Amino acid sequence: MNKDHYNNYYNKYLREYAKENRRNSTFAEFLLWNEILKGRKLGYQFHRQRSILGYIGDFFCKELMLFIETDGATHEWEETKLKDKKKETELIAKGYTLLRFKDTDVAADIDATRKTIEVWIEEYEKKHPQVLNNKYRSKRKFPAYLKKSSP
Repeated sequence: MNKDHYNNYYNKYLREYAKENRRNSTFAEFLLWNEILKGRKLGYQFHRQRSILGYIGDFFCKELMLFIETDGATHEWEETKLKDKKKETELIAKGYTLLRFKDTDVAADIDATRKTIEVWIEEYEKKHPQVLNNKYRSKRKFPAYLKKSSP
């Protein structure tokens, strides 16, 4: 494998743009970060506005190879939909997963957003048990609805 793979295809040329995005988060990004992703609340480290390949993802977890995007109204535009599809196709080709949420859905029901992410993580862990060997995951407390489905 090439060195870019081990660095998750980090694009240093987008660094300043990513910093600017972090300083100017949308309400949905702010809410998702503070309520769910910040501080390893789900047992994994997430990064905000991470540049991978030629794209910036709202949130990225290296261990899970997971991008999480919050999409505002501009993502309904045809041109943006085409760009989003291209981005998703390229990320999937490199082994990443992309979860998308509408800004309005995140703001209206953060608990449903949390549940969707937790269920995705639970399914990922079943398929990739090696990611469970981490001190943060042993302290994680997923809600009861996830524990019932565990073997």
